[in-house]
Amino acid sequence: KSENDGHARPRSALLPDSGIVVLRRGGTRSIFDAGPLGYLSIAAHGHADALQVTVTDDDIELVGDPGTGSYYRNPAWRTAFRGTAFHPTVTVDGLDQAEQAGPFLWRRHYRVRLRMCDLEAGIVVGEHDGYTRLADPVIHSRALLVLHDGSLVVVDRLDAKGTHRYVQTWPLHPSLEARATETAVEASLGGEPRLHLYAASSSGAHLSLHRGEETPPAGWWSRHLEASKPAWVVAHELERSGGASFATLLVVARGSEVPDPELALQVDGRTTHVELTREGARLRLRLDLDDATRPVRVDAAPAEVGLPR
Repeated sequence: KSENDGHARPRSALLPDSGIVVLRRGGTRSIFDAGPLGYLSIAAHGHADALQVTVTDDDIELVGDPGTGSYYRNPAWRTAFRGTAFHPTVTVDGLDQAEQAGPFLWRRHYRVRLRMCDLEAGIVVGEHDGYTRLADPVIHSRALLVLHDGSLVVVDRLDAKGTHRYVQTWPLHPSLEARATETAVEASLGGEPRLHLYAASSSGAHLSLHRGEETPPAGWWSRHLEASKPAWVVAHELERSGGASFATLLVVARGSEVPDPELALQVDGRTTHVELTREGARLRLRLDLDDATRPVRVDAAPAEVGLPR
């Protein structure tokens, strides 16, 4: 509601006890999950969704957490819906960020660290250690930047020495239809564009869409226990040695066509550089994992719609 209604408009917020960061800009609400796995020592009711990012435009859910699926009736659903691959984050080697040990039990809990949270600038950075249990340990770091028009830039950095398969996933609400090109996905509602997703990576990633697949389960959404429906999920997949980086731009379309931007990514040691050119404006983002005080720095052209001033 507006201030004219006598109610203050909701603002961005950090909820430190839960590890949740809510960023509100340009009519969108983005939620960044830097919280623990679940409840107490067994992480009961937890989902392996560290660093997931969800997106809502006004009251329209675009990218979300697909829900619970099942408690007891369908063990395969229970396993899938609380697993990492069903959430908007990154999976390594097809494994969950923690190990499932029963329908309400997890072992080898991950730890999440919130490295930066600047609500005014719309920037949050976190990392988790769930994949350090692998023979070749992997650290996942994620940076989120929300632009003034509500668009999002998400940068994922996976640090490792050996070869791994990385899959970044974006579950779309079941009301959306989707189509993919080599580097972009357009999601529409009622025939009108609602979300454009553009992808870049350190090298050789493959962008694909999945919906209602059974083996392995992929592309499902559940809003009620023991019920699910097909929904599109975007998968950005890369297999390589020595770690990997992904950059994703999510643009809320609101029924109108969006000029295609240019999105580029380069890696220099432990620093990932992302450059976005959009409607004549240019933004450069640097994710520096060795910078303890400010791991993300942004340089943008002034006065351009959607880019930070």
